[in-house]
Amino acid sequence: MYIKQYIAGTVLYSTILLTNFAFAINNSDSNNPATNSITANQETRAFFDDKWDNESDADDPVIWVNPHDNSKSLIIGTLKHGGLAVFNLQGEMLQQVIPEQDQINKLQGSYNNVDIITSYFLENNKIDLAIASDRGFDKLKIFLINYQDENKPILEDITADNAPMLFSQSIDDIKTEQTAYGLSAHYNSKQQQGIGFVTQANKTKIAQVTFYTTPEGTISYKIVQYYILPDTFNTESDPLWSPCQEDDGDLPQLEGLAIDYQRQVLYASQEQVGIWQIPFQLPPYSTKPNLPMLIDTVASYGVPYERIWDPLEEEYQCHWLNTLPKNPHLKADVEGLALYQPAKGDQYLVASSQGDDHYAIYQLKQQPVFIDRFQIKSRVIDGTSHTDGIAITAQAIGNQYPNGLMVVQDGDDQPSSFNSEGKQRDKTNFKLVSWERIKHYLGLD
Repeated sequence: MYIKQYIAGTVLYSTILLTNFAFAINNSDSNNPATNSITANQETRAFFDDKWDNESDADDPVIWVNPHDNSKSLIIGTLKHGGLAVFNLQGEMLQQVIPEQDQINKLQGSYNNVDIITSYFLENNKIDLAIASDRGFDKLKIFLINYQDENKPILEDITADNAPMLFSQSIDDIKTEQTAYGLSAHYNSKQQQGIGFVTQANKTKIAQVTFYTTPEGTISYKIVQYYILPDTFNTESDPLWSPCQEDDGDLPQLEGLAIDYQRQVLYASQEQVGIWQIPFQLPPYSTKPNLPMLIDTVASYGVPYERIWDPLEEEYQCHWLNTLPKNPHLKADVEGLALYQPAKGDQYLVASSQGDDHYAIYQLKQQPVFIDRFQIKSRVIDGTSHTDGIAITAQAIGNQYPNGLMVVQDGDDQPSSFNSEGKQRDKTNFKLVSWERIKHYLGLD
């Protein structure tokens, strides 16, 4: 059971007595799920995490569907210190937004995750927005998507100057790097209500925010409550088991988020634990929200381990004392989450199983039910590995993607590239995959 505490608007979930009976974990699949091969349709240019390419490290994508011509839809991806990049459906980069720097306080923006909200009401007009989590300033950056005026940049920063920090109280707090990390946002145009959820790096905290327009015509947000998820778990091996961390003081962080507004739940990936289903609230807020529950766990969940200090890497290495399960649904880290929600038919949650370069898919019923896994393999375009963020739309995207599109980050784009000194460059990009291919290989309805 959970021991609940409510502190100054913070919803705190403690795990003093956390039992497996609190979870709706679907581990009943006794057969090994078949691994299916799927290939990418397109890819973006490569990015390099070094000084020659603005320390650009592709991380998280989102798909913006053009409401007037879906063949002119866009992919927006975060590049951390490299900012945001905008691509067309052929993978060509149309714009790159470099984050701001604060030379006085020695801060540099770093865009980690991105999401969009559409049909936002601003001065009696409907606009579309791209929102990014800025790790470097512990804030959200909000951009207008200009798609009707070719004389303007596609992304235009309209963040209010007084937008608040999300988890920090001071510049010194920001420098601890326990700042804004994962992000998901949604806008209900009928109620004119925009909400967002932001996770905190190296902690188990999630901030819930609401967006609003300032008198100056910019957009800001306010924090309405925090959720704190467990960092210890009652498992068969240890009643206070906690995932192995490479650095002292770190807690098992969350990153991937997906808002299921229909069911009013937030799906959140706790990287070394599993996937949470968290009921969220809209105003007026109750003092007794429903409890979150794990819907699946990573292979190493509950497994005893030994931490050994590695002086070369200057961090701890984790050594498992028991054999990990074979053919798991998820292998740590579990990273990106995305929803496939067509107007009619079955709906799905897809998760990036980074530890074994797979993607797990769950059918959304009363509770999400695991159905299969797949990989994106090499053919004309190389496959994907070490995936962080993923994005999915069920809307038709031109003639090439009639049943929707999935975009994934590739953490090791191939072929390898080397600098003038012969050292391999860290190389990432985004891959575009037709949902039709996923549907066909997995036999989905």
